Amino acid sequence: SSASGTVYINTNTIFAGDIGLGGTGLYTSSHSLNIDGTGLAIKNTINGSNNNWSTITNTDSGSAANLVFTTGSGIALTLAHNTDATFTGIVTTDKILVTKGQNVSHGASQLRISQEDTATSELRFYGANTSTAGTLRFLGSSSDGSVGGERLRIDSNGVLQLTETSASGFLNVMEHL
Repeated sequence: SSASGTVYINTNTIFAGDIGLGGTGLYTSSHSLNIDGTGLAIKNTINGSNNNWSTITNTDSGSAANLVFTTGSGIALTLAHNTDATFTGIVTTDKILVTKGQNVSHGASQLRISQEDTATSELRFYGANTSTAGTLRFLGSSSDGSVGGERLRIDSNGVLQLTETSASGFLNVMEHL
């Protein structure tokens, strides 16, 4: 049935061909579902409260397209028109993290992993401003973070600092001329 130009379907339905939702209909026939407007909202009707919506929205204007993925807790991922991806939460992988490409921009208080050329990988750590170099710390801890501490540090002057809690061994540094 329909009312005021709205179509209600109360059963399983299969559509043959492309579907256009919104005022302008189909944008392209190379994709089966075309949606105009700002985006798509998905509600969890299985469990939850009133904030159990997720959305995919286009937040840019003009000919650009920034896709923002939002859950009931807030923005999770932004895919920018220039192909940058920004995650606002913790990113977890149970596989290998691979980074490619040269570091061509810089920023305050960041850690960047990049491939500078075919033979040089880089781990770059930035300070808080243009006059402060970064400091990199290596920490060891138990699974809940309660036991452990700093093991190694490279400070903003490039000084390597090792932390030893028990003097049970020696550090041997060999200089090659």
